[in-house]
Amino acid sequence: MPVHPPPPPLTTAEVAQLLGVKPATVYAYVSRGLLGSRRNGDGKNSLFDRREVDAFLAARKRPTTPGIRTGITLISDGTLHYRGHDAIALASVASFEEIVALLWTGTRRYETLAPDPRLLRLAEDVIAPLPGTARHTDRLRLIVAAAAAGDPLRFDTTPAAVIATSRALLGTMVAALPPVAGEAVGARGKPRSKGSAIEGLTSGGSELLFRDEMRTGLAESSGQEAVSDSGGPQATTAETGLGQAGVPDSEDGSADVASAGGGHAGTNGTSSTHTSTGDTSNTHTSTGDTSNTHTSTNGTSNTHAGTGDTSNTHASTNGMSSMHASTNGTSNTHTSTGDTSNTHTSTGDTSNTHTSTGDTSNTHTSTGDTSNTHTSTGDTSNTHTSTGDTSNTDTGTGDTRDAHSGAEDTQARLPHVVGDLGRPQPVGGRIAEALWGRLTGWEATPREHNLLDAALILLADHDIAASTLAARVAASTRAHPYAVVGAGLAALDGPLHGAASSLAFPLLAGVLEKPNPIDAIAERLRAGEPVPGFGHRLYPDGDPRARALLDMLGDTRARDAAERLSEVMRARSGVRPNVDLALAALTLEYGMPPDAGETIFAVARTAGWIAHALEEYADRPSRFRPSGDYAGQVPG
Repeated sequence: MPVHPPPPPLTTAEVAQLLGVKPATVYAYVSRGLLGSRRNGDGKNSLFDRREVDAFLAARKRPTTPGIRTGITLISDGTLHYRGHDAIALASVASFEEIVALLWTGTRRYETLAPDPRLLRLAEDVIAPLPGTARHTDRLRLIVAAAAAGDPLRFDTTPAAVIATSRALLGTMVAALPPVAGEAVGARGKPRSKGSAIEGLTSGGSELLFRDEMRTGLAESSGQEAVSDSGGPQATTAETGLGQAGVPDSEDGSADVASAGGGHAGTNGTSSTHTSTGDTSNTHTSTGDTSNTHTSTNGTSNTHAGTGDTSNTHASTNGMSSMHASTNGTSNTHTSTGDTSNTHTSTGDTSNTHTSTGDTSNTHTSTGDTSNTHTSTGDTSNTHTSTGDTSNTDTGTGDTRDAHSGAEDTQARLPHVVGDLGRPQPVGGRIAEALWGRLTGWEATPREHNLLDAALILLADHDIAASTLAARVAASTRAHPYAVVGAGLAALDGPLHGAASSLAFPLLAGVLEKPNPIDAIAERLRAGEPVPGFGHRLYPDGDPRARALLDMLGDTRARDAAERLSEVMRARSGVRPNVDLALAALTLEYGMPPDAGETIFAVARTAGWIAHALEEYADRPSRFRPSGDYAGQVPG
């Protein structure tokens, strides 16, 4: 049988013409490992095997799955849209929680993604024995499997049940990841104290509003960001455990009484009084003409944060946890007895009064000229959410649950403050805040939380990517939502999909260390490896997600390194950065581990997988059954 010589190799221009794409797209295929190439004799141009190119072209033309009609994501002419909304624009003004609702229901609104406490405990127990070398995505797969095993109603695939299950699952996935301890050094070179581990989703709303208001609201009103001597955001004494003059309380001469601890930080015409007995922890942070009074007895934790003309009074007895966060012309009064938890968050000319007896949980969140009054007796849970000129009154007796929501407009929304990028900062915990503390020990400003929020939004969905197809195939068999997410996580684990940013991370780190990015690129090429973080077949003129995220990074060392690397790649081969490079820059800048980008990708894309599952549950079941083209030995 005659042996035919191999066909002559193709040049880049010939391949581009054969495939009907630009030469830059051909280089993108090479960088993503979809096409192989070798250098010609002079080492200046690439050559391609004609047989490989023909096979690649045939695979592109061959239908491998049934047609998928979707109303979720549109990628067209270099743009990305979620249900008709520009995803790049949404990344600068929305929260991830709003985009989750948009993808799942078609309506953009904020809904907290709170973990299921029972499933959270189960997931934490399951991942606890994992070695320290386990990646976050390894943990996420186990968390999802454990949550599935703990939910006997998981096979309910009606839309309402899927959305409720998935909302709790997303919150549980993040909350179950172990928080980062200690400090992290990123591209900035100087670590910032993390303070207490971020509790995020499981922390009280008043803590979040207190942090946003105290750290950014007042600083923004003066046009400045609060900055510490180390160049990072200035921490409050409640976070650092320092007393006056920045000295730890134990060295400040503060006396310990009956194993009680108290911290004071007072500025400008401030009067603070503590009286503590028993296992008690009291913390005061006061600025302006403020008067704070604490009287606590037995197993009590009280926290005051007062700014402006504020008067706060606490009288607590027995198993009590109370918290005040007050700003400007505010008067708050707590009188509590029994196993009681009271939380006040107040902004503006506000008057709040709590009187609680018995096993009671009361929460106040008030903004504007508002008057709220609570009187509760017995096993009672009352919640107030007030915005504008509102007056709410609760009187609860017995086993009672009351909820109030008053607002200037008719749309009921969680109260919020406005962050650096103009996005709402809802009270109640955001995924971005919780996830940040599980990726790095750097204490984040609200702007940096918003930066992570933007990354989550930009990665939430991307049409029928490999992991999304896997998720839809699982959903077509009527697998439950946990199995859908598990299928997506399995496909995401490949280095050519979700882990791509992990490959770009060391390349970018090398550029930081070398004045000329060509050196870092040459090392990759010399090893016969493609340059990660560049090119995308759906965006021949550049990935808009990468441009948006790099712009949001601002004047940072990691962004500068990414820009220098991009300039060399663009000049050499015409390829532009994709979102994997931008994600690597984000994680490198803030001292996150190399695989942090994969974690962000997995959490974000879970929203998209569930959106596609909801579509698939409404379609014909088990419709994915393509037939293979047999190329093996013909039976005798």
